[in-house]
Amino acid sequence: MVSGVVKAIDFMRLGLKELGHETYVITAGYPGFKECDPCVIRYPSIALGPAAKFPLAIPFQPALDKKIQNLNLDLVHTQHPFLLGETGARLAHKQKIPLVFTFHTRYDDYLHYTPFGIPQFISKSFIKNKILHFLKKSDAIIAPTPSIKELILQYGIQDKCQVIPNAISLSQFQKKDGKSVLEKYHLEGRKVSVFIGRLAPEKNLSFLLESFVSVVQEISEACLMVIGDGVSRAELEQEAQKLGLARSVIFTGMIPYEQVPDYLSLSKIFVTASKSEVNPLSILEAMAAGVPLLALRSTWSEEIITHKKNGILADENRDSFSRAFIQLLTHDTAREKLSQEAKETSREFHYSFMAKKLEKLYLSLMQS
Repeated sequence: MVSGVVKAIDFMRLGLKELGHETYVITAGYPGFKECDPCVIRYPSIALGPAAKFPLAIPFQPALDKKIQNLNLDLVHTQHPFLLGETGARLAHKQKIPLVFTFHTRYDDYLHYTPFGIPQFISKSFIKNKILHFLKKSDAIIAPTPSIKELILQYGIQDKCQVIPNAISLSQFQKKDGKSVLEKYHLEGRKVSVFIGRLAPEKNLSFLLESFVSVVQEISEACLMVIGDGVSRAELEQEAQKLGLARSVIFTGMIPYEQVPDYLSLSKIFVTASKSEVNPLSILEAMAAGVPLLALRSTWSEEIITHKKNGILADENRDSFSRAFIQLLTHDTAREKLSQEAKETSREFHYSFMAKKLEKLYLSLMQS
């Protein structure tokens, strides 16, 4: 599995390449990973901390700095406002080219990852000021969803933000074969549902497990596959045991991204209880595979899921969520209608459409 933001960037890059543009990715290196793409430049990195488990680039390498400065770039597009984001901003300022920033994340939702024991209230103030400073010096700001655009407006930025959703590739989710997954986990005769994502507090997975208890009591063959890894995995596995779900919940750990369509092909429902998302690729990919969605009613879910059209939105209480879960598993005709609508919705997010929107923005900035 790969970060949704990383895949979104990858698909945008593919779309721009198909439109005839050359793009470079400047990012963090990974220990033991050798980069083979000449258009990907990796800075050395350090781990943010044991909780987050992802590397932070240290963009202070004179040789790489010089290489990047000699690329003759037309603009710089940053994906976050820290470290490499600041490096990109300095490069844009120095070379007098436009700076574009995509606001991918509600950063306040991730303060529990603050390293080195820094109090969250200090982190919150620092992050807010940092983001505001970065928004002001960006020439254009991209919001993946209308709610993120509203958040940007709350920062006082009125005139340089537009919505361009994350992009996906549709074709790989229409070519799938779940036979190997079926055999590996002995799923014959089971009613499989799937969650795909980081196993972390903000994903609200304890609520999902507690709700699933009622589902299993009603439908003995129900099975929930939890795909992914994260800081909460061990705790969640223990919780599943205590709830009597050892036979009914499978924690797969990380899986190769190219295998995700195979897992989705076995799934009757994609289920999430997360309240902290911004246009998540896992949801868009589930729709592309024709898997109906079950999610808690929230700002992000209402922007993607139309209730009883391409999925079901449930209130945040276990009874409501469990009832919706059971109905989706047992009503085949209704689920098939949701599946077809989900596929239709996913077409709006194909990377070729999004790349054209991004190209239009880039060209307008370069001309002005």
